[in-house]
Amino acid sequence: MKMDEAPIFIRAYDLHGWLLDRIGSAAKSPEVGRAVLHHSRALLETVSLALSRFDTQGRLIEADEHATLLRVHLRLARDKELLSDRQLVYANGELRDVGRQIGGWLRRLETVK
Repeated sequence: MKMDEAPIFIRAYDLHGWLLDRIGSAAKSPEVGRAVLHHSRALLETVSLALSRFDTQGRLIEADEHATLLRVHLRLARDKELLSDRQLVYANGELRDVGRQIGGWLRRLETVK
């Protein structure tokens, strides 16, 4: 499967692009905006590297860490009015789907060992 066909890549890519459109120029709270975009980009990057078989398990654990931190910063972004309640619900839903895929992939790797 090509990276651009993998559902986890598509979700992470689309979420990062969506966040860039909404928070890319967050003048209200630039530090929070940078943190959201940093973890969103890092999630996309680590998923991409895992799909390319660069230390797959380690990259997935790292991706899960960035997903956790992104969830925290998304909530802060909503509190600082960078995202609406509705946008937070959407982003968290997408992130939850990515997290499920990461968890499922990690479980499959464990059963292979």
